[in-house]
Formats: sequence, C-alpha cells, structure tokens
Amino acid sequence: MKSPVILTILFLLVISCDCGKGLEFEAQTLGSDLGPDMNNLPLRAKLRAVTQQAQESKLSPLFQTFSQDRLSREYDPADWAIGPFVRIDRLTFEKKSRWKDPWNIGWEGRAIHNASLIENDGNLYMFYRCNPAMESLSARIGLAIYNERTGWIDYEKNPVIYSTLENEDLGCEDPKIYRAEGKYFLFYEAVFAPSAEDRARYSDQHYPVGDVGAEINVAESPDLVHWEKKGLVLPRSLSHLWAKAAVIAKAGNGDAIRINGKYMMFISEGCGGKQIIGSSDDMRQWEFKPKQFLDTSRLGRLLEVDSCVAESANSKHLIFDFFYDDSSGVARSGEALYSKSKPTQQLALNRGGTLNVGGLIRYQGRWIHAQGWDAPPGRPVMYVYGTTK
Repeated sequence: MKSPVILTILFLLVISCDCGKGLEFEAQTLGSDLGPDMNNLPLRAKLRAVTQQAQESKLSPLFQTFSQDRLSREYDPADWAIGPFVRIDRLTFEKKSRWKDPWNIGWEGRAIHNASLIENDGNLYMFYRCNPAMESLSARIGLAIYNERTGWIDYEKNPVIYSTLENEDLGCEDPKIYRAEGKYFLFYEAVFAPSAEDRARYSDQHYPVGDVGAEINVAESPDLVHWEKKGLVLPRSLSHLWAKAAVIAKAGNGDAIRINGKYMMFISEGCGGKQIIGSSDDMRQWEFKPKQFLDTSRLGRLLEVDSCVAESANSKHLIFDFFYDDSSGVARSGEALYSKSKPTQQLALNRGGTLNVGGLIRYQGRWIHAQGWDAPPGRPVMYVYGTTK
C-alpha cells in the first residue's frame, strides 16, 4: 500500500553492499523448530540495519489520512455494492504478546495492520502485518486465532512469515490468504533493496523504482499454521522490480474461485505502470499478461486493488474493492462491478469501499474484514469491520 516514491523517502539508509546477487527461492519450511539460516551473515546484517531504521520512520501525509472509520461513512448508494461497514467491537484484537525474534536483531512489533481473514472449523484465522512502526519497513507476518469461547489468541510461534529469502531483506508484508486445491495459499509482499544489476536489467523508465522494490511471494500450508515458502510468483521481467498485490477472485468463504475454468490473479500496482492478469490451473504455476481490467478515472487515479469477491463460486457477479487518489490529499476507496464470465469488462463504479488489503470474507452472515489504521497511537490494535447484513 505504498508507492515507490514513498518507500524511497522512508528508506533513508543507503545499503552499499550488493549482498543479494541472484535470488535463492528454494522452498523453506517455517514453524515449530526451524529458524532462519543464521550463517547468512550479510542478510542478517542488512535486516538489523533496516530494523533500526524502521523504528524511527514516520508516515507520509497520504497515509496519515488512512481511516477505515471514515471510509465506512463515505458510500454513495448502489444496490450492488458491499457496505457500508461498522466496527464489530467484540472482535477487536490487541497484540499483547512479545514475539520471539528468530534473527535476534532487536526487532519488536509495535504496529499492526493490513490483515487477512479466513474461517476454518468455526475459528477465525487472522494473518496480519506487524512492523516496528506503522507502515515501516522490516515487517513480519503474524497469526491470531479467534474462537467464540476463548476470544483472540495470538499464535505462540509467531511470526509465521518473516525474512529468510534474499528478496525479503526489507521485510514481508500485506498477507492475502486463500483456500484452494485442498491447501491454503498465503501470498505476501516481499520487500527488497534492488541491486545495481537489478536496476540495469529490470528497471522501467515509465515506473521508476528507488531504493526499495516489492514483489509477490507465496507460501503453502495444509493447516494454516505450518508454512512452506515457495518463493517468487511474478517474474521480474513483468514486475520491473515492483508488483502489488496478489488479488485472486474468491468466494465469501475464502475459497479461490475459477473464472472460465481458471484461477485469476489481478495485479494493479507496478509492473511498469501496466495492469497484469494471471491465470492458473493449480494456484502454483501462473501465466501472466498485461491487460487493463479496471478504469477508475471517473473517481481519480487508481492506487491499488484490495480484493475481488463473489458471494459464492456460483455467483454471477464479481466486486472489486480498491483505493484511489482524487487529488484531495485524502485516501479514498471505491468498488467496481463485473460479470464473473467477463472479469475485465467493467459494468459499474461506485464511490465507497474499504481498506480491506487482505480481502473480504463472509462470517456469521455478514461481510467482514480487519484493519488497524484507526488504532490509538502507540497501540497494536486491530478492528474487525462488518456489514449490517
């Protein structure tokens, strides 16, 4: 949820060594007993430096306007739109546990936001971004589990996803969880410092990337707690060192759904300034091509698509939720309507949406999502928002 320019401003630390020549994307299991490769001293040193810098970072003016509470009140009437949303107070989560630091570099999570929810066996699983400061670098991904009897419990083995690969040297952030093919797929942003070689080979003059790059990684799990990293999803020849985010069409129950026989991924930010669509038979191998699928010019300049949902796999329509810039200096959100059979032909556009960066799901008869942008200053609090029906 940030532009290359904003990240460049945040990334004040100049990393002079070219520690990551070539990417190592071997599968790596994270969880119970396996920690990072502590012998990777260049990566460890870089992570320590970035963590120290992240603790002092400040929000840019646009991000200071992010508020789900405000957006919940800014809806134009449309009978097809999802919303407005209100807080569900009993589902508020506050991170009170202090995570073990796998790298032992002094990392501490002080801000949480951009969560993704899924329900399994009556429990809500919330994967959330945790940072030393709000929207800073050096993010890790944690898990909290909700049960009507116990309330929220922060997973004792957090973080579930953290930097271990060379293209994650600046953090792992903004999780998106999907159920498909009998497994769970967690797509997230791998944030990295591009090398001089990267710039020479992949940079795009129409969408320049500064000291910070972002691309899409994925991990798989059979049970939502044990994760195996599978690495890069979109090649750099298409991302041009910046791609956000892995929005896959899904049903209200969290299942990725097939459209015209294929799973579909919609990438709205980066990629040399082009929108990209991916298709897959199995959620693992993807084919991508540039394709315009959303035009928000009537409202303002598109910043990022957050989600693409349908009530069920049999629904006739899809709804995209996105946020945009209307030159007011205040973050705005909107929704777009599509026929599921024609997912690139926009039918309607509406002012009013959410900051559901991790997507919407149906829970106890209503659409919900989780977001921490309205937390009291200095407190790692996540609110859950739901529709009235």
